[in-house]
Amino acid sequence: MAQCPRCKEDMPLLSKICPVCGYVAEGGDEENMGVNQLVGTLERILHAMKSLPAPSFGKGMAQLSVIIYPILAVAFLLMAAISEAGFFWIFCLLFVVLSIVSFIRKSKGTLGNEPFNRAFREMKNDYTYFERLARRDFGKSREVTALADEITEQIRSIEKQRRSAATKNLIVWLCLMAVILGVAGYGVILTGEAVGDPVIGSVEEAAWQQAVQAYEAIPDKESMDAIDARTAITGSIVAAGETAAAEDFFIRQCMGNMKDFECARILVAYYVANGKTDAADAFVARCTAMRYPSDQTKLKKLITQ
Repeated sequence: MAQCPRCKEDMPLLSKICPVCGYVAEGGDEENMGVNQLVGTLERILHAMKSLPAPSFGKGMAQLSVIIYPILAVAFLLMAAISEAGFFWIFCLLFVVLSIVSFIRKSKGTLGNEPFNRAFREMKNDYTYFERLARRDFGKSREVTALADEITEQIRSIEKQRRSAATKNLIVWLCLMAVILGVAGYGVILTGEAVGDPVIGSVEEAAWQQAVQAYEAIPDKESMDAIDARTAITGSIVAAGETAAAEDFFIRQCMGNMKDFECARILVAYYVANGKTDAADAFVARCTAMRYPSDQTKLKKLITQ
């Protein structure tokens, strides 16, 4: 055990502050950094986090391209198949290529806001590591503890602001996607009417299937984007009238996870609004693994209201 060079008393095994005279030991390597080095490192990480761009609307739209481009490709494919017009095939091929490029960029983590989000996560991990060292080695110093608490609170505030910005952007993106789906569907219908052939397939069905595939490709199912996407996808499947598919998606991807009650409520509300109380009862009976067991009771009350 090392001795304090000032009072010659034994130093603690972990803390670098002498409990007798208050002497503060200085370190050298990363595992034994001095107090000034550690504090400087924490401050630099905080500054770097503040310098990161917040999630922007434009880059967020780029992230949704993995869903939008395939939907447009399917829409132009349907219009091309119905009308046999060459320029529809050209647009279909264009959006197929753009879809492939988007999926490649997403797999590499270079799409939209993801590079900045990844950098923030890495900085946060670094901060957690160095904060642990600071509290371990100099936690007995009120000054160091107070500074670590202050920086931690600032980082939490930055993280909260980034999540808030991402959530607001997501709401706008979903509205725009609804518009895009409507325009694409209307274009298919007009094309079918123009050539006198019935519209083959369902644009709405193709849309929610693409959305489900995009969701399943998300690596972090507990991210805010994934959590909000579960609710949006459940709503789009129900809007297409595919209740069996909606129940299947809920059971596989939503039940037991965050906001599962909100997803289940969409299905129950649809059944009740269409006078299908038996279907609503049967669905609620399947909700046996809700995140909060009391939510199943709440769903039953929605049917009887």
